[in-house]
Amino acid sequence: MANKQGKPHDVFFKKLLSDTNRSIAFLQEFLPVQMVEVIDWSTVHSVDSVYVHEHLSAYYSDVVFSVALKAQEGLRIRISLLIEHKSYPDRMVSFQLLNYLNLGYRQQLSGHKTSTKPFRPELIIPFLFYHGKSKWKPASLQDFFSSIPASLQEYIPTIPFIYEDLKRYSLEALEGIRQSQIKAAVLTWYYGHSKEEVLANFSRILGLAGEEEGNFLETVTVYIFSVIKITEEEFTLTINDMAEQMKEKVLTLYDRIVDRGLHQGMSEIIQRLSRNGMTELEIAEATGLSLEQIKLLLEQ
Repeated sequence: MANKQGKPHDVFFKKLLSDTNRSIAFLQEFLPVQMVEVIDWSTVHSVDSVYVHEHLSAYYSDVVFSVALKAQEGLRIRISLLIEHKSYPDRMVSFQLLNYLNLGYRQQLSGHKTSTKPFRPELIIPFLFYHGKSKWKPASLQDFFSSIPASLQEYIPTIPFIYEDLKRYSLEALEGIRQSQIKAAVLTWYYGHSKEEVLANFSRILGLAGEEEGNFLETVTVYIFSVIKITEEEFTLTINDMAEQMKEKVLTLYDRIVDRGLHQGMSEIIQRLSRNGMTELEIAEATGLSLEQIKLLLEQ
């Protein structure tokens, strides 16, 4: 699987769970109750989610946490959180999970080679969280082998995994989420398939995102502007009813996002002009930028 870090959905989800408190809140909201009750939440920590294949291809799961159980001291469960960001179902996701499990256990085995202790691998539990536009029931591996005779069915691999589809939750249930920044993220996904609904709930989502410490307000704002095209006029109308302090913060963020976008756009134009044979001096004359600015942008 290719590196997905450049996609706005993946970047947003990783940033959402880059904070331990938010991660715990998310897991407590969406994991099965029987699992929530046996986890020692003081032991939650993120681990490397990059699995390197023997042919040196890197595979990226979204987030991996390691946690200890209350009932058995020292035993750790490794939970793999795989987020499907497409607005349409991915029929091959079971094969993706199978690959993650294989690579995860191989990585554990590789790390044990120099140890003299018995090999006790951590259990890896895949967790698929889906927030696409339509409801989706992921295909199991068995679904791909429906024509196999009954006498051979027992040899088809099975992959139990936790699956949550955001669409199965009512808005009332999502409003009951306790941690404000998790609620902001979930409501962004919930309304995210309709520009009108995002704009109607924009002020409230940003208000929730800004309640806790950190820069999550900027993360949510950048994410919304990355996946939904909002004009300056729509943005101005949307924030009119915000409290002055929040409005000032959001305006500053908006200016920063616009500047960043213009900078990126100008950089791409200059790179293209250079590839087409124009000299730095010719590009400077054409764009009105200084030679120093042209040199800096070409070095990026």
